[in-house]
Amino acid sequence: RLEGGDKTMLPEHPLFTILHDQANQEHTAQEFRETMTGHALLRGTSYAEIVPGRLGPVDQLIPIHPDAIRPVVDTDLQGRRLRQFEIKANGQRTRILQRSELFIYRALILGSDGVTGIDPITAEANAIGARIASQDYAARFFENDAQAGLFLTHPSNFKSKEDRDRFLEGWQRASTGSNRHRTRLLEFGIEPKTISMTNEQSQFLETQKYQDVDIARIFNIPPHKVGILDRATFCLPAGSEVLTENGPVPIENVEPDTFVWSLGKFDGWTKSRVVASQCSGEDKILKIRTTNREIRCNAQHPILCRRKYPAPKPGIGGYQSVRWQNEFIKAGELEVGDTIVEFDGVPESGARNSPTRMVSEGFMEFCGLLIGDGNVYPKWGVSIARAENAQYMDHYRGVICSEFKRYDGGNGRGDQTVVALAPVSLQEGDRQTKFSSVLAARELEKLGLCGTARTKSVPGWVFKLDESLRLAFVRGFLDADGSTDKQGRVSFSSCNPSMLSQIRHLCMMSGIPVTNQRCQKGTTTLPNGEECAFEQWEFTCSDPGANQRIGSNDPRYIERMNGGKPFDRKARNYPRFGGDGFNEAGCSLARISSIERQPSEPVYDLQVEGTENFVANGVVVHNSNIEQQSIEFVTDTLMPWAVRWHQCIKRDLILQKSVFAEHSFGSLLRGDTEARFRAYAIGRNWGWLSPNDVRRLENMNSIGEQGDTYLMPLNMVPAGDPAEPSGMSRQPAAMPVDQVELFVNGQPKNGKDDAAPETH
Repeated sequence: RLEGGDKTMLPEHPLFTILHDQANQEHTAQEFRETMTGHALLRGTSYAEIVPGRLGPVDQLIPIHPDAIRPVVDTDLQGRRLRQFEIKANGQRTRILQRSELFIYRALILGSDGVTGIDPITAEANAIGARIASQDYAARFFENDAQAGLFLTHPSNFKSKEDRDRFLEGWQRASTGSNRHRTRLLEFGIEPKTISMTNEQSQFLETQKYQDVDIARIFNIPPHKVGILDRATFCLPAGSEVLTENGPVPIENVEPDTFVWSLGKFDGWTKSRVVASQCSGEDKILKIRTTNREIRCNAQHPILCRRKYPAPKPGIGGYQSVRWQNEFIKAGELEVGDTIVEFDGVPESGARNSPTRMVSEGFMEFCGLLIGDGNVYPKWGVSIARAENAQYMDHYRGVICSEFKRYDGGNGRGDQTVVALAPVSLQEGDRQTKFSSVLAARELEKLGLCGTARTKSVPGWVFKLDESLRLAFVRGFLDADGSTDKQGRVSFSSCNPSMLSQIRHLCMMSGIPVTNQRCQKGTTTLPNGEECAFEQWEFTCSDPGANQRIGSNDPRYIERMNGGKPFDRKARNYPRFGGDGFNEAGCSLARISSIERQPSEPVYDLQVEGTENFVANGVVVHNSNIEQQSIEFVTDTLMPWAVRWHQCIKRDLILQKSVFAEHSFGSLLRGDTEARFRAYAIGRNWGWLSPNDVRRLENMNSIGEQGDTYLMPLNMVPAGDPAEPSGMSRQPAAMPVDQVELFVNGQPKNGKDDAAPETH
């Protein structure tokens, strides 16, 4: 109800039950609306019989199929007027309904009689007919194995028309049906020739795409809702790894409410919430490579780049300088040699806790060693595979004995049993070190450190730790499955590409330069003499100076790292290609070395709250426009139909002038959490929202009468009216700027507590 400009919901009104819950005995309100809308879209007009009953003049709304009803229009002295509607069943008239007995909902356009609507399909018959014709052509084209027609040339002429017809009849018989792909012999100098025109040359695919857009336009549906992505969304293919707070996750597995690492406008790297994710269809892919990153995306996806612009400087000769700035550029507009911004480290977290304990560097080193060369057996203990004379194992033997305990029986004390713990005992083999401890095995299993060489993964809690602990984990993995060459470069390898990518991201998060991950394939001879194919994945940490931060417990590796020549960091900043003035913390620059076009693949979108960007395969990329597209779908597609519903309900069902029906789209138009709460704060501070209003918008219960209080700013009064609001005192006037004293940490800036105030 609308009274004095205020809306009041009327759940007790009879129509509320019919339109919101149950339209009739057979159909829910949602089923009724879908049926009526479908009839309007396909027939132009939808009808429902108004049945009175216990709820009043409108007790039920029963849909009538448009094909079973015919409007009868009479003309009287007052002009053309609609009188009756004729209902037919099996072609025979069954009854007559008056206009007041029907609820009518029409489509987009009124017909020539001014009564019935014209459905969108009829209104745009040409566009739909063209699409059907193109489908028929495609069907015939593929029936012929997607090949154009074949011509046969003869060096001379057939002796008679009968000979020619007989040859063609035999050719058709030998070239159709089950004989289509059989080899045929041509004699008498006959040669086959085909038409060279292709589907692309005839613009067949482009024509189909345009027709799809045209049909979507008929129903006012955005193209991206039917999988046409040319101008729709920013997308990445399946397998693209998004850096979340729990490590890299394929984009197709990133769920809403996941927190991802994102570059803030002013505060550097931060964790932002994913508010939406979806598969957007298929699109062609670009593979963009630098020396140490590789990202695959569609041409519409923006990547953070370093762009150069002329910056004129006043002076003699009109000297011009160069100004570099960061901006997101669509991948399709990038070229080889362009500079992009890469992820290069996150801020310190200070976290040192795992799900089971506060961890030390020694414990994290052991976890990294275990992921690389260990096995956990929950029923008895742990084993570590090693070389026969592995020099790093002396360190880990001490770590094992200090970090793990085993059960050592128990002592009875009255009716209680006290469990005793003792240090573990190591058992050495030629190529194995193991220890028995069900206690340790269960803890390591709970920490997610179990699995085989092909199924292990770095647990998510490792990515949340302080940098020193993350590097300790990498150090343990290096001792197990890595190597260091004489130049101090560190290489990691594994048959498990997913786990190796996690190690690579741990290095990136700590600012360790890494190369792209690469695969080596070959064959090897097993101990039993059989040959076996293998795939081994590897990447390299190429800066010996940064590698010293990883370190090792192998004396040979330590010596090589210390003897390596560190990178010249100034040269790595590409001063000629955007490095001058680039000071983004946790970011570095790289130039594009190649761009490769690849076939279409399924593509996925993310919407990140607030910052609107995330890290994909180590590159900073912009998020999609999922939220904006959803809002446009509501405002441009759903709302026009909803307005028709509102007006038809008011015309045919509601007699009171102040009562009306309205769909609520508030929940569909809400922004992300940050945008909503910012809007709520503004509404609360300026007096048009109360706490209960906000809670209702968030689908929460009210907090009682105290939540209905509205606030108003005290420093605002009507223009030209100095009168104070009743019950309020005016705030003291602000001091002139030249009389304000500046305090630092509670003390005057001049440091004299009892001194006269100075002006600042």
